[in-house]
Amino acid sequence: MKEFLERMARRLRRGVVAQVSGGVIVVALLIGPLAAQLPSTGNMEFLDLRKLDFQLSCYRRALGDPMNKAGQQRLALAGEITDERTGRKESLQALRDLPSRSRFARAGHAFGHDKNGKWNQSANGNPDDDEILDMVHEDAIETFLYAQSQSRRVRLLGSRFRLAAQSASPRFLDIYSLNEDVIQGGKRVDQLAKSYRIDSNTLLLDTVAYERTIAGKKISVETRYEWAKLNGQLLPIRITRKENQQATKTIRWATAQLGERRDDGATDAPSGAYRP
Repeated sequence: MKEFLERMARRLRRGVVAQVSGGVIVVALLIGPLAAQLPSTGNMEFLDLRKLDFQLSCYRRALGDPMNKAGQQRLALAGEITDERTGRKESLQALRDLPSRSRFARAGHAFGHDKNGKWNQSANGNPDDDEILDMVHEDAIETFLYAQSQSRRVRLLGSRFRLAAQSASPRFLDIYSLNEDVIQGGKRVDQLAKSYRIDSNTLLLDTVAYERTIAGKKISVETRYEWAKLNGQLLPIRITRKENQQATKTIRWATAQLGERRDDGATDAPSGAYRP
């Protein structure tokens, strides 16, 4: 049954007329840029829908307008970030050109990810900025789907794994692995094996887990997403980062605005920005 649904989904995305047993004919004519991709604007990247299988397409559809409404892939966010070790809070702004570019602003400087990778206005970068970039951009479901659409190393490990903790309302997860290159000085110096855990019922990203080398030590990292509607958009309004099972940072978004994605350089690195 699953193979049949996947075949049908591929045909529907191509706008093919399909004959189904019993004499029922299904006709699908997809109109506009979503027939093949979320649209490319100028030299900006796009999500190639033809590279997503049936299940991954379901995850995309569950995200609502930001990953489904043609041309509306610019997401402006504002909120705060809390250092859970010290209790210190500060404001955080983000501008995301989905699926692959982001710009963040905090503490009087900017940092982000553009078509050439990570960048930071601060000389030699900043570890706290790197963690924020991980939480909101690198580990995000949009980045995961974009990796698959670019034929990178995404692999399904299994569906509907039940969480070990028992409760009155058991939760089930689909689990994928993604190998991600770590780039320094324009060269690959390491590879992260990330585990993406997606709620089987809501189809929303629950957790991303992996090991990262920080200051010469292997650290177990976990990014947890809690979803809700914010200003009409379904978003991970609370994102928590744990290192070795201890919470280190929490981001809470307070406002969100969806708009037209433009090739206007708003998420590009400024001249002279540091790149790892």
